Amino acid sequence: MRNYLIEDFRPLDVRLDLGAMFENLIILGFLRKISYEKEYKKLYFFRNLYGSQKEIDLITEDIKGVKTGFEIKYQGGLTNKFPELGISRYHVISRENAPEFLV
Repeated sequence: MRNYLIEDFRPLDVRLDLGAMFENLIILGFLRKISYEKEYKKLYFFRNLYGSQKEIDLITEDIKGVKTGFEIKYQGGLTNKFPELGISRYHVISRENAPEFLV
């Protein structure tokens, strides 16, 4: 729908917004999964605006307060870690393992 509205149907390998589209796809997948499985999870992100401007693309928090951080990169990448956030697990979601996280 978005591509139709902005009239951009170029192949993925030449798109400048590929990373943003992939991140959006994954986060929508998390929202669907939470809805279908009727589980309580808060979804949010974290960005450090001071200094290095590092971020965590997605943080989930379950009903017990357990937090999991996700770095969402189409080509893969490293996960930024912020010990002060109390995140117990980290995952990198890329195009290779994305189906594991989608409904």
